[in-house]
Amino acid sequence: MLVALLFRRPWSVLDIWLMVVMCAWLFDIALSAVLNTAQVRSWLLSRRIYGLCAASFVLAVLLVHTATLQARLAALLATVRREADSVRTLQMEERERVFETSNDLILVTDTAGTFIQVSPSSMSIIGYQPAEMIGHSAVEFIHPTISKAPATRCDRPAAASRSATS
Repeated sequence: MLVALLFRRPWSVLDIWLMVVMCAWLFDIALSAVLNTAQVRSWLLSRRIYGLCAASFVLAVLLVHTATLQARLAALLATVRREADSVRTLQMEERERVFETSNDLILVTDTAGTFIQVSPSSMSIIGYQPAEMIGHSAVEFIHPTISKAPATRCDRPAAASRSATS
């Protein structure tokens, strides 16, 4: 595995630390093989301490590296959010400018048909101030003679029109 990682390029951070851990593991195995044959009991403790220090070092370095990457990611995310907010602000200003300066009638309603926003051109086009229209239903501004006109063929349900033609 170590030889395969050595010839694989480019190395990622994980590859490098995997090689470090494998080298430490090989050194630990070599140390235990040499000391076990000599039956030196005092070196057994040093071997265990070496293994603990090697594992702790690798974990500490990985923790520092992960914290650094997380800090860079947080800074990048904050930058992206600021840029998105500035773009959103510019878009809203552009829409507001178009809404306020348009010669066309622009009406924004909710799902019930109540006006939420009315362009200033409403006074010159239909004779109502925007403040008069906001909060009212669109039906309130239809002339009474138009609203009481008889229903046309298009206003009837499809089933009724099919039965009338049969």
